[in-house]
Amino acid sequence: MSFIIQIYIFICIMLLIFNLIFIFIKRLKNSRLYHENNKLESILKTELDNYNPNKGLSTELKEILRNKTSSTKNLIIVQNEFEKPRKYRKQLKDEARPYVFNQINNYQKANDYEQAYYAYVISTFDYEELELKDKFYVDFLRFLDSKSLYVYSNAMDAIYKFADPHIMSIAIKKIDEREGFYHSKLFVDGLLDFKGDVEVLHNMLIGKFYNYSGRMHKSLIDYFRIKDVDIKEFALKIIEERKLDDEVIYSAMRYFRKNPNEESKNIFIEILKNDENFWIDQLLAIQSLESYKDPLVRSLIKDKITSENWNIRTNSIAYLHKHGLTKEEIYGILALRDKYTNETLLYYYKDDQEISQYIINVLEKMNRGDKKSEESLKPGFLV
Repeated sequence: MSFIIQIYIFICIMLLIFNLIFIFIKRLKNSRLYHENNKLESILKTELDNYNPNKGLSTELKEILRNKTSSTKNLIIVQNEFEKPRKYRKQLKDEARPYVFNQINNYQKANDYEQAYYAYVISTFDYEELELKDKFYVDFLRFLDSKSLYVYSNAMDAIYKFADPHIMSIAIKKIDEREGFYHSKLFVDGLLDFKGDVEVLHNMLIGKFYNYSGRMHKSLIDYFRIKDVDIKEFALKIIEERKLDDEVIYSAMRYFRKNPNEESKNIFIEILKNDENFWIDQLLAIQSLESYKDPLVRSLIKDKITSENWNIRTNSIAYLHKHGLTKEEIYGILALRDKYTNETLLYYYKDDQEISQYIINVLEKMNRGDKKSEESLKPGFLV
């Protein structure tokens, strides 16, 4: 028994010695690394603080950018120093930019994390007054072949800032080929920040629209809607022809909720006239007609308040509430004795104490079956 205890103690001592040696070696390596990093950081700080815009980057700083930034560890240090608030920060970054660009071939051979960071650094530069070389574009677009979402997203962030419609068009094609790898919301949000000639880009996108997939169709129409781009004729054509995927047609219908016109109004009126139309078509028709007050639109939407579909019923009452209901109209709705419609009506008038109390009183009388008291609550009987 004592022999086993001795072996156990020996093993514990050896493990302790091993851990101590490991910690010592690790600290030694870290101290060397820290010393090197600290030295580079110190040199950069001195050079950047002493920067003279009339002379440009110093020879030593150029050497650092040319020879050190091929290492991600050094690129991080350089990036952190260049991002710090200081005088001439923009000019410094503009002068450093070509040196970072020249490292692209090295980073295309690196791992995903290093590529992602390199793409991120590229996205931090300003491109409003820069015309990039075609070779750099071609090389950079290869990052969109990556299987890493981090690399892909950071590369797209840079492409949005490149402000080149042609490159943006190529990137969109690559996004479409990846079939949802890059989320549509990220794409639309990024496209909204595109800094280039949007008119040229929009014409290119409309011209190539039918070459894209249904997923991209929907994303582009969503983008046009949010961006307030005038594509009324194009969106009407999509709705009328109904040749594309349903989600694309619905996206085109949503466009007219924000950008209504007479042509779309007539289409939506026809949709509401037919109760056999799919519920999403009817719902989007109601939402797209919400800005119209004329009797025909109001009548068609009012007929939908007892629809079996919750979305149609709720949006119909929302429309009527928005444009105002008289007590006589409210009583007429309550008299239909549709439980769900009445509950929705009460919900929309919850902030109107007088009307909400009136609805509650009528419903209480109706629930008790008190015809005489119920009649007394008709608007014509109100004192």
